[in-house]
Amino acid sequence: MAKRQAILVELQEVMSQDVPYIPLWQTKDYAFAQNDLNGVVINPSQTFPFWTIKRSSNEQ
Repeated sequence: MAKRQAILVELQEVMSQDVPYIPLWQTKDYAFAQNDLNGVVINPSQTFPFWTIKRSSNEQ
């Protein structure tokens, strides 16, 4: 058990140096976009589906 714990600690240290970002889980997700864009959403898995984004057809 102690050897396993030491391996996990080492793994976490390596991951903390090599991972490009660390997701922060919170109760609300925010996505900011220009007013003329629709369909801007963040999925619960923190993926950002670009194919849902459309420019508004309301030209002023």
